[in-house]
Parts: sequence; structure tokens; C-alpha cells
Amino acid sequence: MDSNKSSTDLKRRVSGGREPEQKGGYPMVLRGHPLFSYHGMHSWPPTWTWIAGLDNKHPKGEIGILRKVQESNVQPSNRCFLYMDFDDSSYLGCLLCAEHTFCTQIVRILEANLNKPIRQIGSLDISRLL
Repeated sequence: MDSNKSSTDLKRRVSGGREPEQKGGYPMVLRGHPLFSYHGMHSWPPTWTWIAGLDNKHPKGEIGILRKVQESNVQPSNRCFLYMDFDDSSYLGCLLCAEHTFCTQIVRILEANLNKPIRQIGSLDISRLL
């Protein structure tokens, strides 16, 4: 399928079949995007699992520094894995998406924002994905 057609179809599904407003509307920040979902549950921010470091601090929410993003190898991919560092330890989170196309776009955005705070990444305006 043509990626432009996929992107257009995705935008229409998210916006209820309407063309999204290009000017004057409210920004859609990454943390609030409706396609971060799995079985009706919002998946941003992911649940963090301790993988290395001095001590498991049990971080919750938009915390730490994004170090790596990896799209799932199972196709079509609807999830990606985020690696972050917080307080001398490393953590892994799984971000679930409702659509494969959206997941691929999010991976690119996250890769462009490595080594930045998760909270800052959650505030990114991704209105263009609507």
C-alpha cells in the first residue's frame, strides 16, 4: 500500500473522517495522541521495567532520558520498545499503538529525539500525524 495513502487514511480515521484543521486548531501533543492505545488502554507513558544499574527506583510516568527506540520485529508492528536512563539505572518500556503506520511514524519521531527527557518528548506537537 502507498505510504501517502496509508497516512491519509490514518488521519481520517483519527479525525472521525474529517480533514483535520491545519491552522488555528489546538496542537496534538505526543502524550495525548489517541492512537497510543491497546484494547482501549492508553499506553503513553509506558510502564518501566528495570534492566540494569545500581538499583530499581520503580520509576513511573514521564521520567528519565530516552536512550534508544526499537520497533518490534513482529510484523505488522504495532509496538516499539523504549530504553531510558533514570538515576543511574536503565529501564525498558513497551509502547503500544493502535495502527502499524502510526507506530512507524512514532519510532522515527522518537529516534529524532534520543537523549532528551521523556517529559519533553511527551510535549512534542505531532498534529501533522492527525
